[in-house]
Amino acid sequence: VNHLNKSELETILGAFPDLYLWLDEDSTITSFFTVDNSILAVDPADFIGKTISDVMPPDISALNDQAIKELKQRDPKVITRYSLNLAQGIKYFESHYLSLTENKVLVVIRDTTDIKQSQIELKELNEKLIESKEAAKVAKAAKGEFLANLSHEIRTPMNAILGFTEVLGDLIEDPMHKQYTNAITESGNSLLQLLNDLLDLSKIEAGKLKIESEKVQLGMMFRNMEK
Repeated sequence: VNHLNKSELETILGAFPDLYLWLDEDSTITSFFTVDNSILAVDPADFIGKTISDVMPPDISALNDQAIKELKQRDPKVITRYSLNLAQGIKYFESHYLSLTENKVLVVIRDTTDIKQSQIELKELNEKLIESKEAAKVAKAAKGEFLANLSHEIRTPMNAILGFTEVLGDLIEDPMHKQYTNAITESGNSLLQLLNDLLDLSKIEAGKLKIESEKVQLGMMFRNMEK
């Protein structure tokens, strides 16, 4: 860097959209460089000869004083973050303090408004996703409860129908009529199985389904399917 002339140094610094301020030991601005004078909505040339407390609000001036103090404690680099309510709206900045000599400090001020806004939008999106996830959990729980209640409300009268159908079947001797009662019984059992399937679906979604191994009478199963 010592071998670079002023023009070469300005070319390198100009590759970055930052504001460079050189401060003396009293935080007086002795020099500046930027390719974009609008970064602070004020011409930095007006800062020359003034201290940070002269041109910045008290809270940011306090941040500057703390940063200078930390530099004097041999911290190699100090970073401060703050916002300014400018004419074009609230802008966010990040200042990097570098100690050049015992009595000279370089402050690199970077506009981080776009990054900050992206972070805010990402946070809002995450909050909406969390809300959607919670709403989905509530909806799933409500659906499971509905299916359980539906099963109970239908199963109770269906058991009564099947019970009386079985009694009626024992009293009927006519083969044709007995076939009718058997059809009622089979249809009722099919409906009960459908209710069990609905409950199984709810258990699958809740991760509580247990798979059991049982013997199956294929002949009866195929006959039921055929009917």
